[in-house]
Amino acid sequence: MNLATITTSILNNVKIELEKEENVRLIKEDLLKPMIQHTMDELYPYFLKCMVVVMVILLFLIVTVFLNLKIILK
Repeated sequence: MNLATITTSILNNVKIELEKEENVRLIKEDLLKPMIQHTMDELYPYFLKCMVVVMVILLFLIVTVFLNLKIILK
């Protein structure tokens, strides 16, 4: 037996174990869901700040357009 055969065998066994429904549920509920929740909790303030900045820029853009139209039509 060489190393490639052993590695292939181990990886196939791991793949079979990971495809079992109980293991998939365990990975989703105990690993992925908490990590995603923590990541979103950490990133939420940045998303909020970015949205506020975008809204302020849009507001300034609209005000500028209306002021320019007012000057042009005057």
